[in-house]
Formats: sequence, C-alpha cells, structure tokens
Amino acid sequence: FSETRSFTTASDDDNSTLFIYPNPAQNQVTIHSLGMETVQVFNLHGQLVMQVTRPATDASVMVLSLGSLPSGLYLVVVGNNDYRATAMLSVVK
Repeated sequence: FSETRSFTTASDDDNSTLFIYPNPAQNQVTIHSLGMETVQVFNLHGQLVMQVTRPATDASVMVLSLGSLPSGLYLVVVGNNDYRATAMLSVVK
C-alpha cells in the first residue's frame, strides 16, 4: 500500500494554510506553511516529542526528519506570533 495523502487545515486567514506530506510518513515529512517559526510535534498523550524553532523568514517549506519517532499518530502544530495551525500526522515504520 503506497498511497500518499496530504493533510490541509486552514482558518479564515489564507496565510495559515498548512500542508504536510507524505502522510502517512516513514522517515521525513515536508511541511508547507507561510511564516513558520515553530514546529511542534505532540504524541496523542499530549507530550511534546519534537520541536524545531527557526528565525522568521519568508521561507514556507521545512523538511522534518522523523527518525526518532516510533510508529503512531501525532499532532503537528506550526505557527508564529500571529497564528497557529494544527494537523494530524501518521508515522509508519
């Protein structure tokens, strides 16, 4: 089974659209979201299992390595001072 899906979430502000693919993922995911400063990954127990912070730039793409995460479902939260967007991520090893 090798179907690739992306997950999109959006609010009233078009700048907060979040794309994550492939989903499910094995080793890495690509995240598209304008103005990303922080990417946080939480397990379904609400524990923060990964966090990446970078300076605010116009860059809207980040590749996130999932090597340390076991198989499971995760919540990915991206944002900056102006907005936050959340998406579900499935990791399959």
